[in-house]
Amino acid sequence: MTKICHPFQRQSIVAIGIAFGLSLSLLGHSYLLPAWGQESAPQLPGLNLEKIERFLVPSKPANIDTAVVRLDGRKLFYITAVSIAPDAESPNVFLPIRERVGEIEATLQAFVNSDFDPETLEVTFKIINNLPVIYANDRPLLTVTVEDGRIYGVEAQERAEYLTRKIKTALLRGKRERQPKFIQQQIQIAGCILLAAFGASLILTGSHRYFKRHRSKQQIPPPAVALTDTADISEAEIAMAQYEDRRRQQRIMNAVVRRLVQVSQIAIWGGSIFAILGLFAQTRGLQTPILTAIRVPLLLLSVGLATYIVIRLSSVAIGRFFWALEGSQFLTPEASRRLVLRITTFSQVFKGVAAAICTGIGAIAGLSVIGIPVAPLLAGAGIIGIAFSLASQSVIKDTINGFLILLEDQFAVGDVVILGEAKGFVENMNLRITQLRNEEGELITIPNSAISIVRNLSKEWSRVDLSIPIALNADLDKALKAIEEVALNMCADRTWQGVILEPPLLLGVDKLDRAGATIRLWIKTQPLKQWEIAREYRRRLKLELDRLGIELAMPQQALWIQGREPFPANGDRHAARID
Repeated sequence: MTKICHPFQRQSIVAIGIAFGLSLSLLGHSYLLPAWGQESAPQLPGLNLEKIERFLVPSKPANIDTAVVRLDGRKLFYITAVSIAPDAESPNVFLPIRERVGEIEATLQAFVNSDFDPETLEVTFKIINNLPVIYANDRPLLTVTVEDGRIYGVEAQERAEYLTRKIKTALLRGKRERQPKFIQQQIQIAGCILLAAFGASLILTGSHRYFKRHRSKQQIPPPAVALTDTADISEAEIAMAQYEDRRRQQRIMNAVVRRLVQVSQIAIWGGSIFAILGLFAQTRGLQTPILTAIRVPLLLLSVGLATYIVIRLSSVAIGRFFWALEGSQFLTPEASRRLVLRITTFSQVFKGVAAAICTGIGAIAGLSVIGIPVAPLLAGAGIIGIAFSLASQSVIKDTINGFLILLEDQFAVGDVVILGEAKGFVENMNLRITQLRNEEGELITIPNSAISIVRNLSKEWSRVDLSIPIALNADLDKALKAIEEVALNMCADRTWQGVILEPPLLLGVDKLDRAGATIRLWIKTQPLKQWEIAREYRRRLKLELDRLGIELAMPQQALWIQGREPFPANGDRHAARID
């Protein structure tokens, strides 16, 4: 079977994936770093606080709140405050931790915006009331509490020594970032980022359009085997079914590539704008609220996109798996042809099951991203499922019976079946219902639980059962020979020899009555070909019987008339027979 993905299509997928990954890395660098290391720091003195604060969130005692202090949008250090429950009647009242963070950030921001000399900047601390107070050029910045050091397992004075170095570095960096020369450099970098984003977006769009045009020229060709060829008609049908399925899978892959292109464009421009905001001290503070605002939508979008791609790719994989199984050399030709009829049915069912499983997993992942506890929901869903199962027993019966029908291969899409009083072509089938299209074009929908007796007219092979009435006055041996010769000639015909599986079987005179003799003939055919062959055979037989002068049986009736008067002269009773 022809490969589903053209090499150009695979290259486009790889290129789009690389662009998507690079653009997401711009967001991921600033977004994922604060979330690293949710474990608390080991309670050992003399630790490297620089590494601890960079990668780890400090331990949080039961009655203490922790929060991060930022300057120009950059995280500096964690502080603590007494934890109190928020008042439901006054939700707008700031908590102690928020008040302390706001005060410290406002003090640092005011100092860095002041006209201080970086050459003479001194950041020290003094012990006041047994607590170290940090000063910058004799201006108090913050007081280091015992809890500030305890969350890292150190004393308050040791914590103050670390914070003095940290704050001095941050103040000098903030002063440098406000200089005109630095701002000009950052503007140039921002221009380069925008230019790179524009180029990447243009390349991505152009590549997608080029690959799209190339794929339109490299469409999957129709199968080389046609119904008019001398090859087996079933082989032509298999090739046509594979061709349609490949086209369907190609459309799915094109849709996946299109969605990746769209998301990549959003990621490229979003990541570029986010990176530009981080270049300037005046706008870097917007990164935190932006990340806070888009965190849940971004994760939900990622979960939804991943679910969509997995569903689409699983659909392609299931189709390719069944066609690979059909081409397996371990299957007999009859089993392979039968599998072609079942591929559509099994593919639809397995694709539906895979989509339901992926959707369920995606929904659970989405709920966990939002912050809703999943375990209680799953427990509640189990109870609801029990109640739902009691209220929908018929649906469950339909599903179970539909699964057994598929498992036992009682029938599949493409079969002609008789289900009770309904007869028709199986047009659609899933685990709940079966839909038949009868000779009048009516669509009959039957719940699978209502199917008890199945009469399959097209499983593995079919048979033409002909009863040919011959007139009583015809030469019976001559008629038998003509019926058999017409069947054998049709079997040797290049048009029909691939459809007729075995030499025709002449059973002989099956019935003899007043109308004539009935001769019975069997012809074993491929599935669903018995009606076509029977029509052609009747046409040929009629022409041959007319040529030989053999009449078909006609209903006959004999009428006897017996009169009483007058009698013949010889006294015999006169009788006349009229046919």
